Amino acid sequence: MQPVLPLAVGAVLPLLVGTQIDKSDSQDEADTWTFLKLLFEENPRKGLLNRLGFDAAEIERAVKEYADAHAADHAAPVPEPAREQAAPEAEPAAEPEPAVPSEPAVEEPLSEPKTDDVSDLFGGSSGDPFGFGSSSSTSTDPFAGM
Repeated sequence: MQPVLPLAVGAVLPLLVGTQIDKSDSQDEADTWTFLKLLFEENPRKGLLNRLGFDAAEIERAVKEYADAHAADHAAPVPEPAREQAAPEAEPAAEPEPAVPSEPAVEEPLSEPKTDDVSDLFGGSSGDPFGFGSSSSTSTDPFAGM
């Protein structure tokens, strides 16, 4: 048995839309349903364009008329053929020699090694710069007394 649903839906929807057009309370609602009905026609594009006031034959005639009237304005100038001048024969160019990569510049070591001591930078002991594992009760935390 062949499926009946797609054919039935395709036949019923235009009828339903036509009924909605007849039952519309306002012209705007009727126009909306009319545009929807046009989508179910054999050539919906042509129907929509006609409903919007466009006539394909009239537009084609107007375009042709405009193109004929303004053909000279829009014609591209035809360039004259370039005259080829006989260039004097030159010696064939020698292939360039490949560039030799230069040696990267070597930075000289600093004359004096850095001796900045940062062991007490965070207030810890010299053995533990972050104060972990310290058993002393004295704290350098400024918020400890709050």
